[in-house]
Amino acid sequence: MFSRHIKMLLACLVAFFSVVIAKPTQIPTLINRNSTCPILQTKGGITRHLGISRPRKFETVWIWSLDSEGSLSWKDLGSSTGWQTYNSSLFISAPEVLNVWASSQDLRVAFTIQKGTGHLLYLPYFGGKWESADTWHDLGGRFTYRPATISGRTGLSGVFSVTEKGELLYSSLENQYFLPLEWNDWVSMGTGVTGEVAVASADSGTWEVVGLVNGTYQHGLTDYQGTPAVWTDLGLPPNSVELGWPKIFAIPDFRSSGNPRPYIDVVVVTDGVAWHKFFNGTAWPEEWTRLPPSHDGLEITNSQELLIGYGTSISPIYPSNAYLFSRGSDNCVYQNQFGYSGYDPTTGDTYMDWLGWNNLWCPTGDDNVTTDTRQSPLAIAAIAQFDNRFDFVFETPSEALEHAQVYHYNGTFESVVPEWEAVEGRPL
Repeated sequence: MFSRHIKMLLACLVAFFSVVIAKPTQIPTLINRNSTCPILQTKGGITRHLGISRPRKFETVWIWSLDSEGSLSWKDLGSSTGWQTYNSSLFISAPEVLNVWASSQDLRVAFTIQKGTGHLLYLPYFGGKWESADTWHDLGGRFTYRPATISGRTGLSGVFSVTEKGELLYSSLENQYFLPLEWNDWVSMGTGVTGEVAVASADSGTWEVVGLVNGTYQHGLTDYQGTPAVWTDLGLPPNSVELGWPKIFAIPDFRSSGNPRPYIDVVVVTDGVAWHKFFNGTAWPEEWTRLPPSHDGLEITNSQELLIGYGTSISPIYPSNAYLFSRGSDNCVYQNQFGYSGYDPTTGDTYMDWLGWNNLWCPTGDDNVTTDTRQSPLAIAAIAQFDNRFDFVFETPSEALEHAQVYHYNGTFESVVPEWEAVEGRPL
């Protein structure tokens, strides 16, 4: 037994010094001396090494890229300035960006996880500029999955993150009106969580959370204050083995006789097959419904992004459509839309469903190779409130970056052909 403990200690020391020695000019500023081992990568075999977001400024689009050693760089695609690298620390995840809706100062908050400590770090964009070029604020913790952020339509906001022991923690933003930002203490939403969680909201401060909890998909209902979540077991799609991390969206019921609870849809990919489960405002169904495949093949596990919008205006304030993006095993990028699908003149009811897949990109030449189904090189984001523009960035199999802006005026991606441009000069 003593020999086993010595071997574990030596392994941790080797891992610790690998963080310190890897890049002497970029040593992590905070190492938790009470931890068992340094946290050197995210769990689950997925490295979230690409990120994208933007402020209200129309021409600005930020992208982030994380290299294999934990060095994080970023570029503004609307600027002539090249790639810039954060030299104060190393990281294990590209940023997840909180967009604080209704903020008069256009507040955005980039969250990432520090390599070594597992601390959640954040950097705010406020009043048209980043607070600092490279000074991150520390929210502590020992996290091993990319966090999930949420903002209600009045600006109430928070962040969820899963610890190395599988505990889901939540912190709410105390103020959005001045810097420095203030965050409330972490509160526990439950344990037994594996993988990334996703969160959505259809009002000012009710949060709909979904995650893999104790080996099954579960939906949690909580709020801005961090009230203990009420969890509902959604079960698993039939015969599922490889379980992808779930996505979620919430749409208000605008009918005069509508339910106080929103419409909610949870989308998962298991064993390369896409499934969804729809909450109609009253109850969850017993069974999962299979989505038609995007192509003659499978979906890459955990390559999906699920966004919300009007169909003619991208904003979560009063969303009425959702957009699912997925990367297929053929390496192509596909899009599906959840929206209006029919009307019953007898009852006056309208129906919504997934409307079908559109192809946005396929590899050619040297990029036309098989892909690693456990890796998720795809990063997609919708851009911004009060317009109808989407921005995409993704990595090709040859490690090049491609970016496209897409405009649509009829509420659908049908017949949309993105114009892709290479993003040059990424540090590798």
